[in-house]
Amino acid sequence: MTKFERTYMAIFVVSLLICFSPATILPYALPLASVLIFSLRSRKSFSRTLTLVIIFIAWSLWGIFGGYLNGESFSYQNAFLSFITYSAFFILVIVPSKSISPKLYYKMGPILLLVLLAESLIGYVQIGHLYLQRGFLGISAGDVVEGTLNLAFSNATGFETKLFAMNISLSLLLLLPYLFYRVKPRLGTYIIIAFVGGIFLLATVTHLILSFTLAIFLSTLLVFLPKLSVRKIFTSGLIILLILFSLSQISPNNFRLIKKHAENMGNNPKVLLMGRLLNALDQYPQLALFGMGPGQGISRAALIATGDFLEGAENLPLLKPITTALYETEYVDLYKQYRRSNSVLRPYSSWIAFFSEAGILGSIVLLFFLLYFLLPRKRRRNQDSQMQLLIFVFRASLLYVFIAGAWEFYWEVPQSIFIGLLILKPLYALIKQYPSTYENQRYAISI
Repeated sequence: MTKFERTYMAIFVVSLLICFSPATILPYALPLASVLIFSLRSRKSFSRTLTLVIIFIAWSLWGIFGGYLNGESFSYQNAFLSFITYSAFFILVIVPSKSISPKLYYKMGPILLLVLLAESLIGYVQIGHLYLQRGFLGISAGDVVEGTLNLAFSNATGFETKLFAMNISLSLLLLLPYLFYRVKPRLGTYIIIAFVGGIFLLATVTHLILSFTLAIFLSTLLVFLPKLSVRKIFTSGLIILLILFSLSQISPNNFRLIKKHAENMGNNPKVLLMGRLLNALDQYPQLALFGMGPGQGISRAALIATGDFLEGAENLPLLKPITTALYETEYVDLYKQYRRSNSVLRPYSSWIAFFSEAGILGSIVLLFFLLYFLLPRKRRRNQDSQMQLLIFVFRASLLYVFIAGAWEFYWEVPQSIFIGLLILKPLYALIKQYPSTYENQRYAISI
């Protein structure tokens, strides 16, 4: 491995330790610190560091511009908090794919596999301990499945179960090429998938299970639809039905809630909040087009700045409690009423946060980049099964992170997605540099 790749591996191991730890504040500093280290260790350290500085300046100018258009005073503190909460995605920009060997992904595989097996085992022990205490599992059994995020064998009051489920499921998805092409015999691969996937289902984070299933379904259509036979379509549909049936048996009450939430969608706090944002256009006329700017709308950064959202945030040095005008006029009552509800009923999500701060133009840019990596730009010939699996996993992972953002602040919680993004980058490099026997080498590396 090169010096840069050794640094990448070291940061990956440290990230696994931190993201699966009970720490709440430290994971927010992890991505930005990692990006700085990558910038300094890169061959073009000056240009990489300069890129990061330019991103921060553009971030600030975006906020000032949004505040100017909407007549809202600009908070540099909130913009900086937003820069930190979204910093997990900077790894995709700062780290060049060409500096990563195609072999790095498969070298990261054994480490990630050991962590997933250990975390899953702890999860099974936690839910087994609950069963021995109660004699049954009950409606909230999945809340104790938190791995090393909470070793107290009791339901934590925070975000731990969702963090655990998101990390486990996203990591398992990204690990599939390693499992199918490096783990022998094939039976061992299926046992590992069942073992790790089982604890994901037992955590019963329903919105993540549905998001995961939808991402798999859409990625299957994008990658395999031209070659799908009736038998494969039937098998895929059967697997999806089995997942949904397993969910209904493991947590029937949560499953019934899906129907209830669907019937009351018009009164859902997320829908009500979007209606309020549209009504606020009279006071903030440019809100829909340009947004309020980073940290100035209804995002996790803006809520952290209030001092009563993130546990321990009130003790952070230099943090001055600030509430934005949009928060005061359109949001505070909904937030106080539903903040203790389940994720479906909480009046916030990454989708809403991004729209409130980036507007329609920012949302269009986001969708453009998402579709750029999701939709094939050239039809390949003679695509082998390994390449198909790599592309399937890459697209499914992007879709999963995107769809999960409809329910919670996952995009602004580095602890939930940073491990996945660290794996996604070498996976992308592997796809770009994959050995090709196609007629046109230039088209073979486009995804």
